[in-house]
Amino acid sequence: MKEAIKNSDFKWILLNIALFLIAALAAYVFHKIFTRIKEYYKIKTKTNLWIPSIIIGLSVLPFTLPFCVVVIHYLVIILVFNLVVIILRKTTGKEYKFLYSGIPALIVATVVSLYGIINFLIVNPHVYIVESDKVKTEHTIVYLSDIHGPLMPDFLFEKYMKDISDLNADMVILGGDITDEFTSKEQMKRTYKTIGKIKTEDGIYFIYGNHDRDKYADKIKYSKLELDDTILNNGIKIMQDSVYRVDDELTLICREDGGSEGKDRKSIESLLTNVDPKTFVIVAEHEPDAYKEVAIDPVDLYLCGHTHAGQMVPIGMYYRIFQHTFSTGRHKYKDLDVIITSGFGTWAFPFRTEYHSEYMVVKVVPKK
Repeated sequence: MKEAIKNSDFKWILLNIALFLIAALAAYVFHKIFTRIKEYYKIKTKTNLWIPSIIIGLSVLPFTLPFCVVVIHYLVIILVFNLVVIILRKTTGKEYKFLYSGIPALIVATVVSLYGIINFLIVNPHVYIVESDKVKTEHTIVYLSDIHGPLMPDFLFEKYMKDISDLNADMVILGGDITDEFTSKEQMKRTYKTIGKIKTEDGIYFIYGNHDRDKYADKIKYSKLELDDTILNNGIKIMQDSVYRVDDELTLICREDGGSEGKDRKSIESLLTNVDPKTFVIVAEHEPDAYKEVAIDPVDLYLCGHTHAGQMVPIGMYYRIFQHTFSTGRHKYKDLDVIITSGFGTWAFPFRTEYHSEYMVVKVVPKK
């Protein structure tokens, strides 16, 4: 909440208003549910049901808490159950007291919440095969973004980084939001130390996302200089509007984040000035907004993250309709291959009911 107030603009003001309304609605709805459960089980004790209801409602206000997400899901689920009961009553003429009691909604909300946590913790590789007549040998690129912390336990994070290391990829691209405003200095250092142990043929390349430089933080926990030093000291190369000729067949272009501090970043045309068009050209950046701009010769592949595929239902649907034409997965725009990852982790809370957590393994192979 403090971060939101500190960086308040119109969207943050709307968010705060929405949170207070949700808190009030949560207290009211939970009071009704507790009353229904009491009536359903014919409990005759004289208890003040408003007290636990208000406590649950107030828990919504610190929106970074996972419990807020659980409460919001519960409110939506109970409204759906109420609608189902109304329809059943009108169509069958029967009472459905158990459905109306709120107990089934509580069970469903609990299952959804557990799924959201498990879906976050299980990170799978998503393999894409890209064929090209520009290459004669196979090249393996791992694109890893949106770790945000990490929020997951250290032993799991270390396990996944070892899995990536075991791939012995040609290169690993860190596509931004590796850490964020909720990451302490100790966590930041531990995160990059673990990532720096990944074995690759050509190295690990870092691109800034919109969260890495503590843009949204109430209190800066570490400076950009400290962040950069940590990244570089762990053998990771920082790429800002940089062009790197990997070998005779591959060229990597990494762009500054356009949605953060990259308002004056270089155009894709200027970055392509000295690029050999005979090489397979990969453009990597954090946000996928610029896919139309990037879809020019000789660019072959566009790798991005940022979207989290919405992270929670139904945000993904909103994202796909109103924010981006592409939110996750592989797409084709003109002659350009666009591949967007749903992200390794989650922002603010360890909860994902949309697409699963992943890292991308892109294999560029000779065209058959």
